[in-house]
Amino acid sequence: MNPLYSNGNSLIWSATDAKIICLSHSGLEWSLARIVESTSLSEQTIKASVLRLSAIDVPIRLINHTVRFSRRLDILSPGDLCLAMGLDQEVLMYWWRIDSTNDACLRLDVDSPVRFMFAESQSAGRGRRSNRWLSDFAGSILFSFRQVTSVSRDFQTFAFVASVF
Repeated sequence: MNPLYSNGNSLIWSATDAKIICLSHSGLEWSLARIVESTSLSEQTIKASVLRLSAIDVPIRLINHTVRFSRRLDILSPGDLCLAMGLDQEVLMYWWRIDSTNDACLRLDVDSPVRFMFAESQSAGRGRRSNRWLSDFAGSILFSFRQVTSVSRDFQTFAFVASVF
């Protein structure tokens, strides 16, 4: 899968990026050499990751040969989410940033196995009654649940359950 989504402002979860982001737990300022030593990633890979993340408003900057975080970033991993929720990996899609988890669900093919769309941040999230759901990176848990049904199904029960949430 291409890591950048079609609108150019979305980025799907990456284990390489997660290694770098998790460094914010141990300190807010890291030299490139120290990151190479801690992660076994190449300097070029680190620079590319930091620039990519910075472009989607992750609070991380590369200044000279130093990576700076503006705050500690607590992120979720897709594997941990699947384990906690008892899900198979194929039913979960996880993004660092996306326009809207709801819109992303609507863009999926009908036969896609994805049922949950998670994101660390949204730029154009949509809620009920035209409310917007926006979030700073790693500021909240944003997700949409997707259920594809046939038109012949009775939606009375579904409407009742959905109204509770």
